[in-house]
Amino acid sequence: MIDIQEIIARVTNPGMIMIFFPWSMILGIIGIGMLVFIVWVIWNFSWKQFVFMFDATEFFTYRAYGTGGLTNQWKNVLRRLETPSEEEYKLAVLEADGMLDQSLKRMGFAGDTLADRLQKVSVGIISNLSEVRQANAIRNNIVHDPNYKITLSEARRIIEVYETAFEGLDLIS
Repeated sequence: MIDIQEIIARVTNPGMIMIFFPWSMILGIIGIGMLVFIVWVIWNFSWKQFVFMFDATEFFTYRAYGTGGLTNQWKNVLRRLETPSEEEYKLAVLEADGMLDQSLKRMGFAGDTLADRLQKVSVGIISNLSEVRQANAIRNNIVHDPNYKITLSEARRIIEVYETAFEGLDLIS
């Protein structure tokens, strides 16, 4: 059986140190070279800024990246409902629908339209999914039928549906 002290004595033997010294220098230089190369690659590619900002923003705000601007957009949607204009009500619905569409795109849900993306979303993600689908159908009516009429109460109800969805996704507070 080999004793620990014997192993330590062999490793710290001046002859062994002289044998391993050149190899340790060579491997140390290779390691430093690899580290410099990694730093150079990270420094010279633009995705580093995006990834760093993405992670830092999510970490410090406890919210998904890119959702800070939604609060301001949401305030603009709510302001549209304060006017006595049916066109403003329609624009409020269109903007809220577009905000949800962009948010689901950023979350990685595939599809060409919001309706396609909503097919891939479960009730566990958006608790009022059926109401959001109905609101999206009304949005489509607004876009495709220029004579579509919307009242303030209907617009408020639709905006409340989107608001519930945004709060469930933790996009607005």
